[in-house]
Amino acid sequence: MRQIFLFFMVVTFSKLHSQTKITWKHLDSLATSMKEVTYFYSANSEVKLYYKLPSRIKTKAKLPAIIWIHGGAWVGGKANTFFANAAYCSLKGAVGISLEYRLIDNNKASINNCIADCKAAINFIKSNASILHIDTNKIAIVGESAGGHLAACMALLDTDYSTSPAALVLYNPVVNLATGKFIKYMNAEDALQFNKKIDTTALLLHYQTAAKKISPLFNVKKRLPPTLLINGNEDKITPYQFAIAFVDSLKKYHTHQKLVILPNVGHAFAIPHYKSTEQQVIDALLQTDVFLTRLGFFKGKITMVNSNDPNWLVRR
Repeated sequence: MRQIFLFFMVVTFSKLHSQTKITWKHLDSLATSMKEVTYFYSANSEVKLYYKLPSRIKTKAKLPAIIWIHGGAWVGGKANTFFANAAYCSLKGAVGISLEYRLIDNNKASINNCIADCKAAINFIKSNASILHIDTNKIAIVGESAGGHLAACMALLDTDYSTSPAALVLYNPVVNLATGKFIKYMNAEDALQFNKKIDTTALLLHYQTAAKKISPLFNVKKRLPPTLLINGNEDKITPYQFAIAFVDSLKKYHTHQKLVILPNVGHAFAIPHYKSTEQQVIDALLQTDVFLTRLGFFKGKITMVNSNDPNWLVRR
């Protein structure tokens, strides 16, 4: 039975690779076979990462890896948000990885825990690079919203781990926590009060210094890896003005950077099956593809097409 199963998988992937055009439905199908591994154990939970290898790998191959970090204001979101994106990476000859991390929950975790978990995950990935067929010099990190904040922190904040990636892709990232919109997330109790009016002025007075210490906008003190930042010009959650300010700060250190401001686009444009259209999500992925291909992370010709799925906005 095992031999029959393996033969079926080879045929399936062979057919997929022979196609020049694929749809998001293909990616959703591939995403169902993500493998998982626990990279961190705490007293209350196991924290996992999920990965997908290309279908055909030479025994000693070392491949690029693309790590996806979901958003959700550090209190929500799931790793499976980007399973399909990770699957796409595997079709392009890279190892696709999606992380989970401890979320802010009843004073048991904070943003610092989120940062620490992402550092631990990258350290785990590098420590197990031979098993995962990963070239540790070819790791890119993609983050969305709060995940964009965490991705940028991997390159910016001082750490005991060597977590800095070889490339960064940031979708509507939170680059400034020292604002009335985000300052409540510096305190777990306030962060979980979604329907309660918060005294942001008092929180800013108390937490502003600490917030700046973990805000990418205030921590650009060196040259970063090549960075792509995409933001909508109608984003009310992470205004594009902060994205511009962050990229301008990168220019001072001659970082290879690209900023894309999307017209008439709001927050969360890159999340599949959520608010944005199928085409908007595809466009974000394709811009990421072009950027990473030029840096040598991707290879192969896979073309994404819009299937006009009538059930696109049904969450998977």
